[in-house]
Amino acid sequence: MSNLHGRHTQPHLGACAECGKQRYRSRTAARKAARRLYPGEALRAYQCGEYWHIGHTPQWKLRGEG
Repeated sequence: MSNLHGRHTQPHLGACAECGKQRYRSRTAARKAARRLYPGEALRAYQCGEYWHIGHTPQWKLRGEG
C-alpha cells in the first residue's frame, strides 16, 4: 500500500513465523516504525533471522539462541 508520494504506509511484512512479531525489511524501517508507533518509548530494532523487529530484546536473543 502506498500513499500519494509513492511511499509505503505499512512498512512491515507481516508476522514472523518464529516469534509472531511484525517483520521489517531493514533496521532503518524498524526504527522508523518504532518512532512512529511508539513515540517517546525506548524501543530498539533487533534482528531475527533475515528480518528486523521492534521492541525490547527478548531473553532468547540475549542468551544467543537466535
